[in-house]
Amino acid sequence: MDAIKPLSIGVLAGSADNKTTVGNAEYVYCQNSLSKSNIDGTIFVAITDASGDLKSTFGLGTNGNMIIRKEPTDHVYSCSSRNGGGGGGDESPCVFTKVEPINDYVRN
Repeated sequence: MDAIKPLSIGVLAGSADNKTTVGNAEYVYCQNSLSKSNIDGTIFVAITDASGDLKSTFGLGTNGNMIIRKEPTDHVYSCSSRNGGGGGGDESPCVFTKVEPINDYVRN
């Protein structure tokens, strides 16, 4: 299990219109809060650069979580397609939290 130190309150960002740097975080804990009762609990997380250009996306399954490393000026948001489109505004099922890794496994 990865050890982390939470550095912020979780934020919701469910579209490119309300993307966030999560407090200029380098490491971000992403938690998909959709329950197993949801028909399709997979969401996508998009990462854009400071100018808003899409850099990457990845999927998070139902109740999935992951720590990502990004540039502090990069933005993140959850969306419904792998090309960064769709999303649910402030009703994002993904919570983003600024964290600091405690162990070397996460940092490397």
